[in-house]
Amino acid sequence: MKGTYCDHIDHVFSGIHYNWCKLHGAPKENSNASHSSRDFEYVGIDSIFSFLADVVVLPYTIYKQFNADPITIWSSEKDS
Repeated sequence: MKGTYCDHIDHVFSGIHYNWCKLHGAPKENSNASHSSRDFEYVGIDSIFSFLADVVVLPYTIYKQFNADPITIWSSEKDS
């Protein structure tokens, strides 16, 4: 996730959190308006399905939240 301000994602509702980080990341270098609108539509549609999936696995992710570290986001921009 190049250009995102998120360092980690919690396990609970991680799909929604991932989309939020992706939406608020830096724009792609060679993006144009038509690609940006399609990316926004994709994140919007994916967020609906991510929310439903996150609700289904909520008991497991609550358990993981207390027993594991947050999910680390790796970025090539942060490594340099």
